[in-house]
Amino acid sequence: MRIGDCISGDTLALLAEAHVEIGNVYASRMDETNGITPKDGLRDRRKYFVVLGVDDDGTIYGGVVINHAINPNISPKKQHLHHPIPKSKYAFLDDDSFVNCVNLKTLSLEQLLSGEFLGNIQEEDLDIITMLVIQSPFSDSATLERFHVN
Repeated sequence: MRIGDCISGDTLALLAEAHVEIGNVYASRMDETNGITPKDGLRDRRKYFVVLGVDDDGTIYGGVVINHAINPNISPKKQHLHHPIPKSKYAFLDDDSFVNCVNLKTLSLEQLLSGEFLGNIQEEDLDIITMLVIQSPFSDSATLERFHVN
């Protein structure tokens, strides 16, 4: 049974507001509605989601995902928008990885809370990640504003 099955939406929002912080990392199931392309015909993928902001209703979170590698098929402009984070610094990583700072992805409150909390991104990395997302030519200013990423 998921936490969202037992608690009202308003209570979930209050719970998240009390516990979810900028820089938290969750392992969550994500799909195309979240800006993620599933692989091998699957419906969704387990991704590490870094919280960067929340909308005013407290029901949708904006953030970025962590990838094990940079997709070699994307443009060099997008490849440069990946921030490296080492396994030695983050115990929840299996390998040295990269934070995809091309643009914000979204995750509903229910998806976030049904995911697994993994840890936090350290402030010096969080500052770089936020700066890259804000400066990315692929970021939408209205989306950044919606999630108070500045």
